[in-house]
Amino acid sequence: MNNSKHYLTHYFMKGTRPFLSLTKLNYYEASIIADRLKTISGRAFRRFNNFEWYFNERVITEDWLINEFISLGGKPKTRHPIYFVLGESSHLEEAYGENYSTIKVALDEINDLEVSFTYPDSMATRFISRETDAIHFNSQYHGKLFTKQGIFDTIDKFGMPGEQWRSEPKRKFDYFIEAQVWNEQYIAEYM
Repeated sequence: MNNSKHYLTHYFMKGTRPFLSLTKLNYYEASIIADRLKTISGRAFRRFNNFEWYFNERVITEDWLINEFISLGGKPKTRHPIYFVLGESSHLEEAYGENYSTIKVALDEINDLEVSFTYPDSMATRFISRETDAIHFNSQYHGKLFTKQGIFDTIDKFGMPGEQWRSEPKRKFDYFIEAQVWNEQYIAEYM
């Protein structure tokens, strides 16, 4: 098993608290923060240019995530997941520019019933799953939520996302594997 499968990385903006989630706020509070973030350079913050759309889709995605997670036998301890990537992501590092910090958490420290995965990002995988005729659509992992064992089986079959998104049209959105942690106890020491 590749060592990158053994830890999760949380990316966040330098000078801010980690593990913040706009969906824990009401729309008005979240939009004020988004207005501030979209002025920061780096493509990671462009998602806030149409904040109403982004916020609505993020809420829909989180509803989908928690419902799928429960249907897979997951036991969420929080309504909103804490977002990580499995291993690291050069895509996110470039998207944040020099404005990011990271926190790494050993995957083995997290209860299997309190973590789920999407391949790639959860919002992206939902959108790609509607593009069944597109060259980049893969029915094996787009539009699906995975348990830890399920994501390892998928990685064994398709590999970890790496730099393929740069040059392979079939992998154009496979930037990273997103991990959703459903218990805030794992981040308490960082808060």
